[in-house]
Amino acid sequence: MQDFSDIDLIRLYKETKDAKYRDELIDRYLYIVKIVANKFKNRGVEYEDLYQVALMGLIMAIERFDITRNVKFATFATPTILGEAKKYFRDKSTTFKINRKLYENLVKKRSLDENLTPGEIAQKLGMDEAQLQEVLNLENNLSVRSLDEEFDENQNLYGLIGEEDEFLSQIENRDFVEKSISQLSKEEQEFVNLRFFKRMTQRAIANELGTNQMKVSRLEKKVLKKLKNMYYGT
Repeated sequence: MQDFSDIDLIRLYKETKDAKYRDELIDRYLYIVKIVANKFKNRGVEYEDLYQVALMGLIMAIERFDITRNVKFATFATPTILGEAKKYFRDKSTTFKINRKLYENLVKKRSLDENLTPGEIAQKLGMDEAQLQEVLNLENNLSVRSLDEEFDENQNLYGLIGEEDEFLSQIENRDFVEKSISQLSKEEQEFVNLRFFKRMTQRAIANELGTNQMKVSRLEKKVLKKLKNMYYGT
């Protein structure tokens, strides 16, 4: 299925519910799962658990991705996977011990469509509504602790989570930036290059383009508004 684009695979999966299309997407983006799992390993949590949580984040991204939006799948999937890994650390910081099977069901529940009814969720998870209620109770009662709270002399929870990985940010932003700039006019593209890549002042850009600073200022506002609209899909 290498000839299918990501969008084709997601469309086919949503139309047919054939797992082979979803599994092909999973194979294509397992590298992001591995990057995220490696980012958080050796921090007091089993790598296999991290990998499974990140994998569930990828599956969640596939289920929730909107093919009508002008965004590449990797751009949507990366923050979803990373968010699930961070949420896992937050949930693991509770002061009571969580039943492993119950927690696994919670992770699976979070991968489903948020608009499903309790009955539909229970059916997809292969449990009755009473068992589902236990999962929902766990989700509702997980305590959230401050990231500034210290758990030993030299470390707090914020340090456990760590800084954003530069490579992950590149995955998330690169596709959006490239696609957005390509939709600007040649004049606007030249302005973006001079202003944001070459770091030139408005005055210097005006001299470069043979115009005045006021026109450059208006051009900047116009470009930023366009990019903002592209980002929010308005």
